[in-house]
Amino acid sequence: MGEFKYLLESNNFHLVIITETWIRDEMAIISEMKFNGKYESVFANRQKKKGGGCLILVHNDIPLKINYSTTKFGCEIINLRLNSQNFIQILCLYRPPDCNIRNTKKIFKFMEENITQRTIICGDFNIDLHKSNNNSNLNLSDIFLDFMSRNNLTQHVKDNTRENSMIDLILSRPSELISQVKVDEPFSTSDHNKILFSIDAQCPKEIKNKILLRNLKTKTFDKLNLDIAANDWDVLLSIVFTSNDKYNIIIQNIFELFNKHF
Repeated sequence: MGEFKYLLESNNFHLVIITETWIRDEMAIISEMKFNGKYESVFANRQKKKGGGCLILVHNDIPLKINYSTTKFGCEIINLRLNSQNFIQILCLYRPPDCNIRNTKKIFKFMEENITQRTIICGDFNIDLHKSNNNSNLNLSDIFLDFMSRNNLTQHVKDNTRENSMIDLILSRPSELISQVKVDEPFSTSDHNKILFSIDAQCPKEIKNKILLRNLKTKTFDKLNLDIAANDWDVLLSIVFTSNDKYNIIIQNIFELFNKHF
């Protein structure tokens, strides 16, 4: 966790997407994942067995809407919308290696229903496009490439992301939504490479209301009390006759003195 905090502090990432988090809902680490309010964290945690899981961290300057984070057809998936000037749909998927062809088709169909004109799909698909001509991988690659073709998606990762395989992928529609893709060295003890990329989007910062607090120091109260005591209350109260008017004059004068000191 310390290494991860350092990674975030050393870089100005606006979006961090992680798969195979191995996090469960009951783990204490979940409460630490907002990093002092810098990020909004969205989890899709595996419940029935170890491993898997997805996490998206969105910088708190970027307004977002969480559509869902769930497990479907043996895969973990997150869908959220970045409220940029033109909305961007972000999907993160972890598809485990043992996900069969039937469930693979179902999860792609499920994602297809959520693809908009500006969509980014990231994740660990466990489908190696570098071995698409391998018989054991042929059906999965065909399913994946057909999914891309039907939805006019472009795949941006060109290098291996885990040893000699390319299974961590970034898709977008339109193609120019993603740029400057770089497969970097693995993070910490992970056996997957980091992938850095830029998104072509302008996200308006959320306007946060300022809360102004009075500086209520003891020494300032002492000065206020001296000013209140110095008032000639007999003269001030002699110009009115009802108890209500006298009360209003007292409150008005004290309030003016309070604003003077605080």
